[in-house]
Amino acid sequence: MGIMYFSIRDDDISYFTKPDDITKIYSNIWDTCPIGLSVVPFHANTKTGALSKEYWQGNQTYPIGDNKDLVKFLKDEIQKGHIYIMLHGYSHKDEPDGYEFEKGTHLFDKVAKGKKYLEEVFDTPVTTFVPPHNEFSKEGYLAVINNGMNISSHVAFRNYPLTPRTFIHKIYQKCWYILYRKKYPLPIKFLTHVEYGHDSLTPKVLLNDLLSSFHHCRRFSGWFCLATHYWELKQFPDMRAVLNNFWNEIIRFEDTIEFRCL
Repeated sequence: MGIMYFSIRDDDISYFTKPDDITKIYSNIWDTCPIGLSVVPFHANTKTGALSKEYWQGNQTYPIGDNKDLVKFLKDEIQKGHIYIMLHGYSHKDEPDGYEFEKGTHLFDKVAKGKKYLEEVFDTPVTTFVPPHNEFSKEGYLAVINNGMNISSHVAFRNYPLTPRTFIHKIYQKCWYILYRKKYPLPIKFLTHVEYGHDSLTPKVLLNDLLSSFHHCRRFSGWFCLATHYWELKQFPDMRAVLNNFWNEIIRFEDTIEFRCL
């Protein structure tokens, strides 16, 4: 059993995020494992637990760069190596018939603009895309990879361009699941980008489920990415306890883990 890789991804960072919410959750972790923050560059009025209900309705957008205190905090933590920035959609606005990168329009331009904006605001490269709600259409997927970005999400086979390479990748993943009843534990490498899987921590996920996936990745020297939401960790104490207990358990294997950015 060799070295495995480990990452943490926290979604829905936006204009509305409070620095204290990030610090209280991750200050005991980020000296060891940098936290990948999936940032919404121009958050829209939309129904989400990340926003107060007063912001669910309307036609405004809220650029993260307008929250100067948050930007300063995040830039300071980037310099310390505590966090790094990923692109989380464009506005995170849900469409009437689906999610932003399922049913939205002009997605290639939105990826390009969102990436450029975050790189300018935070003065740091942004190379990985996280789709809102972890959902893509084929058009959404192509918008991301044609902008040269890596992906942190599981991509459904129906959304891949049908090529020999994608077909082989998906058959291999399917066979892996049939054999082990677990997700494929390694990143999927294409000629132009890399796709990283993840395990989600939500209010309904049990500690043993995460540990089972973690040890499967460790067995095969894979890459484990924990994906969660700071606002849920703040709202649900039991979920926060799962995170802390999970971290305390996996850190026992620190000598065989390399903590990485996605």
